[in-house]
Amino acid sequence: MSAIKLIPASGGGSVSLSPPSSTSGTDITVTLPTASTTLGRILNVWNDLKADTSSTSSTSFVDIGNLDLTVSPASTSSKFLITATLNLCYNNTGGYDGLGRLVKVISGTTTPIGNSTSSPNGESQNGFLHVSGQNSTFETNCGTVTYLDSPNTTSNILYKVQFKSASGSYTCYCNRRVYNDWHTSSSLTVIELAS
Repeated sequence: MSAIKLIPASGGGSVSLSPPSSTSGTDITVTLPTASTTLGRILNVWNDLKADTSSTSSTSFVDIGNLDLTVSPASTSSKFLITATLNLCYNNTGGYDGLGRLVKVISGTTTPIGNSTSSPNGESQNGFLHVSGQNSTFETNCGTVTYLDSPNTTSNILYKVQFKSASGSYTCYCNRRVYNDWHTSSSLTVIELAS
């Protein structure tokens, strides 16, 4: 069996490329990357840090200010690694809840991504962070989701985080507890990867 031996210019040990013991009579071609090959490279990074607070009593999902990023894909083969970290609190101890979710918007169409899809009550109760009023009045609950998106488009993509309240009579807070003293931060990061 023959091998190709590569010797580093600065000396030291060599690296050998050896073929398999058998190829069943079939040729195998391996193409080495060129200097311009972008496979696996990080192309862009976007980040949003929400250091202020927000609240909602809406029973439908609403956008959380400062947790939204618009990206322009370099190509249709680009992949996007998204990490969202969210802190929520809820002001009712009697049994209602709040929910946070991650979505993307392309050409006006909103699609939830990286969230649960298994709630028996459907999409309105699927998210990546659930906060219970009974447990979160005195503290914020933190949730993080990481999702790899393959949008297959060069159109602009809006990634954003949303939240909602289970009851219009109570409030879901972002980045603070019910007693408006201790505050936290939330963030959204999008990394574009060549593929």
